[in-house]
Amino acid sequence: MSQEADYEEFLTLRRHVRKLQAGTPLLLRSQGAQGQDLDLQICAVQISQDLQFLSWRDSEGNGSTKQLPLNKILAVEDTSLPSLPGNSDGDGHHALQVKLRQEKGLGLPAQIELICTSKEDQEAWLQGLRFLVADKGSEEKIPQGKPSEQGLQEKLKLQEQLCEQLRQENNMLRDIVKRKDETIAELLRDSQSKSIKTESTSRESDEHLQYREVAILRRKNKRLQLDLKSKQQTIAGLLKLVERLSQQADAETSAPEDQEDTQDEPEINPKVHPKLVVTQVAVDPDSAPAAEAPTVQAPCPSPLEPAPTPTQQQEGPFAGELGALVEKLQALQEATASATQGVASLGRFQPPSRSPPGPAPRGPKSAAALQALKREMAVLEEKKRVVQHLAHTLEPDGSDSEEGDGFPLR
Repeated sequence: MSQEADYEEFLTLRRHVRKLQAGTPLLLRSQGAQGQDLDLQICAVQISQDLQFLSWRDSEGNGSTKQLPLNKILAVEDTSLPSLPGNSDGDGHHALQVKLRQEKGLGLPAQIELICTSKEDQEAWLQGLRFLVADKGSEEKIPQGKPSEQGLQEKLKLQEQLCEQLRQENNMLRDIVKRKDETIAELLRDSQSKSIKTESTSRESDEHLQYREVAILRRKNKRLQLDLKSKQQTIAGLLKLVERLSQQADAETSAPEDQEDTQDEPEINPKVHPKLVVTQVAVDPDSAPAAEAPTVQAPCPSPLEPAPTPTQQQEGPFAGELGALVEKLQALQEATASATQGVASLGRFQPPSRSPPGPAPRGPKSAAALQALKREMAVLEEKKRVVQHLAHTLEPDGSDSEEGDGFPLR
């Protein structure tokens, strides 16, 4: 119960001190060292915020502010009167007297009298100044000061205990933070020493590896496409060369026959099998047989290399072109053989007897033409073998057409 009373008293003193800091209009009258009274002034009196000075300023004029240190105050006495003489209302005189220490050179008045307008203001200034200056003489007159001091001491002890408890909690928190930092450092060392691969990092590394493989396969596919293009150009050039050679051989074969024989002979087309038309002529048995023309045996062409089978033609992107090339060479060989056989049969042919001059036998030019044709055929066979060898060399294998990586060349 006493603690509650002390606490209420402490709250009352705090309200008084705050009111003194805010300031109150009072009548101030000072008394000099010789005992003479000075003029009575209406002043705004207040306590500084640091509770070290008592200051006042004249409210009616523009006077300067005066300050008085609180440590110069000796005592604060109550000089109130219950009621003034001749006052029927019963309103008394509310005043208090502040005694000061006299020191040389300061020029301080002996005492200051503060006259308040109400009982509440007088009580606030009296209790507040006594609390601030800790007047011992006033404590003897006011017995409730001792319990107030005891309550403050108890509160001070409680505050010290609370501060000690807070210090212990602070030390405990610091220890916890220190252990937490050590744990974090240990975990960092473990993470650096061990390679921890989570699901997210594994997925990212797999995607990166997949992107690299796709880029490598794309570059490889592009390189293979360039190689394929160069091989196609080479084979196209070889086909054009074979075509020119076949046309040149046809021209050289037909030139000697046009010079020696004016008869129409079938045109040799390497793409179409020639048809030889032989005219049968009746010969008189009574006529003398003409001199037989020398029989020229057609050169036997060398056997061709085996043509590619349908299975081989399906393999590789050049199977169709190589098959066309082989067919063209076979047609050229058959046409040449048919032409030579036709020339040989015509060599044995005897014109009818009704023509006055007898047909002259084949001369050395025909033999020379046949020899030239034989040489050309040998050259063509050799070129054919070279072309087939180059085609087999340049044609990619079935295993190399696709790299097995999911990226076809076409």
